[in-house]
Amino acid sequence: MELVFVVDASSKSSASNWLLMLSFINSVVDSFTISQTAVRVGLVRYADTANVVFYLHWYSDSASVKQTVAYTTLINSNITNLAYALDFTRYLGFYGARVGARQVAVIVTDHFGSDFSLAAVNAANNAKAAGIKIAAVGINADGNMEQALFTQIASGNAALLTNQFANLAGVASTVAGFTCDAASGMPGLRDAATMTTTTTTTTTTTTVRPTTTTSATPFITIPALTTIYWP
Repeated sequence: MELVFVVDASSKSSASNWLLMLSFINSVVDSFTISQTAVRVGLVRYADTANVVFYLHWYSDSASVKQTVAYTTLINSNITNLAYALDFTRYLGFYGARVGARQVAVIVTDHFGSDFSLAAVNAANNAKAAGIKIAAVGINADGNMEQALFTQIASGNAALLTNQFANLAGVASTVAGFTCDAASGMPGLRDAATMTTTTTTTTTTTTVRPTTTTSATPFITIPALTTIYWP
């Protein structure tokens, strides 16, 4: 399976919320055997634009994937353009995908309002028509998610909504199940926890990451979808 996470990296009200989103991605990664012959993982981040953090062929073990995910930064923008991100992912996110391997995209966002929602549904339909299965995870902490349209982003019924960032850890296994169903070729993704709203209270301890000097992660950005820069 070729698994690409598409994460909303627009500005957050709290830095800890971003860390919880990244931790959620790594929890899903923990559900799989990561290698060049099993499950491969890629990551796209987006706000008003989108870029590839790492491609499917870059890493052959979960430790390398999780380390890069954990150090992924926000984009300095309050705009969330999921439509652009989905088109970008269709063109570049699955670059180098293995022939015959199932392609699954997991959207993780805390913003899905009226600005780009209809365009995002159209972009999702184009991705599905290209053979990409989509699982959509929404965090409705601010009450700004358009639920009816959000469900249309996902393949089958693989849309899940929670009202707290802290609840993401508890739904990682469900999302992993969505992706497994897609990879097995079932006609629809599993209808477990569809549009579930969770209200449990969770105490979260956030560890501040140390400041280190490393080479910058190379990003590939397309300013317009009519101009594609291949890696």
